[in-house]
Amino acid sequence: VKDKREVAMFYSTCNPTCASLADEYHADVPSCDQGVCDGGMCKVRDANAVAWIEGKKTGSSFPGYSSAGAEGYSCRESPRTRPGLDAITSATASAVAKGKAAEGEYYYDPERSYQVRAFFAECAGPCACNDFFDVASGRCSLEEPRVRALLSRDAPPESVLAGGGGCAR
Repeated sequence: VKDKREVAMFYSTCNPTCASLADEYHADVPSCDQGVCDGGMCKVRDANAVAWIEGKKTGSSFPGYSSAGAEGYSCRESPRTRPGLDAITSATASAVAKGKAAEGEYYYDPERSYQVRAFFAECAGPCACNDFFDVASGRCSLEEPRVRALLSRDAPPESVLAGGGGCAR
């Protein structure tokens, strides 16, 4: 590489990696630490983690459920998962203070993705991590387009898996 400034400029255009493929990077939600803002934040989309955090905040053990027989959400709090939960809690508080987060939205600094990933790994619920429980039908709703395509009878798996990422058999 002859011009490291050109490479640095290219890297500055890349979105950081979030903890989950479902999480979304939002450049408009500033990530600030001790008054220095240096990029955006990742929005938590893991449905099990969001439901558990909401339940913890409201004191409800089964947020979003009206059925007493439904399985609940759980995220194990331990010394290994606490930094990820703290990353979400502190970043979300910062986003709310700046008017950038709505009720029920949770964010974290992409630099702490590895900690958030460890937290997500210890969360469970009635559905897969990125799917949502539909109270009316009592079933999970598939939200991931690649999974929908893979499970569709119309699309051959090769067309879904081509292009990287996603699902393994």
